[in-house]
Amino acid sequence: MRLRPIALAVPAVVLLAAGCGADHTSAPPSVAAPVAPQRIKLKPTSRFDLSRGRPLRLRVALPRGEHASVRATVTVAGARPQPLGGPERVEHGPAQLAVGAAPARALRSCRPARLQVVVRGGGGTVLSRVTRPLPGDPPQCGRFFNDRSVWNRPLPADAPLDRDSATLVADLQRQVQAGFEKNFPPTINTVNYSAPVWTVTGDQRRVPVALTGSRVSYGGTLQKVLAAGVPIPPGAREAWGSDHHLVVWQPATDTMWELWGAQKTPQGGWTAQWGGRMRHVSRSPGYFTDPSGILPGATASSLPLVGGLITPADLARGRIEHALAVAIPETREGVWSDPAQRTDGSSTSPTAIPQGARFRLDPKLDVDALQLPPFTALLAKAAQRYGIYVRDTSPTVTLYAEDPLTIGSNPWPRAISPSTAEVLKRFPWDRLQVMPLRLWTWSHKPVPR
Repeated sequence: MRLRPIALAVPAVVLLAAGCGADHTSAPPSVAAPVAPQRIKLKPTSRFDLSRGRPLRLRVALPRGEHASVRATVTVAGARPQPLGGPERVEHGPAQLAVGAAPARALRSCRPARLQVVVRGGGGTVLSRVTRPLPGDPPQCGRFFNDRSVWNRPLPADAPLDRDSATLVADLQRQVQAGFEKNFPPTINTVNYSAPVWTVTGDQRRVPVALTGSRVSYGGTLQKVLAAGVPIPPGAREAWGSDHHLVVWQPATDTMWELWGAQKTPQGGWTAQWGGRMRHVSRSPGYFTDPSGILPGATASSLPLVGGLITPADLARGRIEHALAVAIPETREGVWSDPAQRTDGSSTSPTAIPQGARFRLDPKLDVDALQLPPFTALLAKAAQRYGIYVRDTSPTVTLYAEDPLTIGSNPWPRAISPSTAEVLKRFPWDRLQVMPLRLWTWSHKPVPR
């Protein structure tokens, strides 16, 4: 089953019939409107839901005994508007509009689209109207998080460098070279230790996930969140490798869950050894936090699994429009830098690379003049514009691409050519720089420098 992440959610919206700032058109004063809806509420939906034929659910407040008609239309760029569903007679209370095959099919493209819902009175007079964009969908058509998130903000060419930039770059080069010398070269995780991103509709049934392992003793908050249910779809599977990562993305509620140590039980349930839930993904700064003091998420730094993930959409665009994520063998113990929220580093050296450090390729470097393999150049230009965040610990220097489990095919062997080792060997590691570090340790204490 091929499940794809789609659009930012269309949240529940309340539209007042008069005196509000919404896109709302009232009946002309000269026309007597037999019914005047007091409000319309669109239930949470998304482009993914509508493109999969899920009905558009709404609620109309009307005087008891009165009725009106409602119709929804979708317009995809370059095509004529077409009815999503309706017109349907509505009375006070919930209603829904079925989605036809043609608009559902049109919404599977990455072209810009908008949704319009119109309510008319008995004489055909427009009583209320609302228009909402249906933007591109992460990761198929767009980026996770917003333009202000840590992953999507471009770096100014004249951004200052950290005072220890040269030392940290030299340390990263050493770790890269050590991998090649040990015949365990830097890699890009795709089918192993990667992140399958399972996208689900808003009505996907939630499955309780039991927290297991050594972290249960202090993971009470997360345990309750997971026990309340995660909308894991039938047929979902965790990534290969001992980390057993799994991501569930629900555009309709703008919510994402990620699990570490995920495992399906013989009875059809699920367990996990750690994880996190991120609400309001489209407004998130791009990392996990939790007000109770437990900093969740499936990675050691609380930077999310989808952060920095290379996707087939990046290949299709011919450019990566977000920062990359990297894991390295040696990171600093007990100290991390924003935007990381914690660490599992083990190096006691005060000049070790902290998780959360943001490397970037020298903006003065002419990448095209280096005549790099195409995928190396793709990585280099992303590192130059957006940077590379240190996200985790791994046995060798590692970047991440979307797991083919949720793509439906495996584009990576052809794209990462001539080989992963050669692609990363040609990367200009010596021309990296480090952005200013803001260091923290446990109990949210700043680390003086």
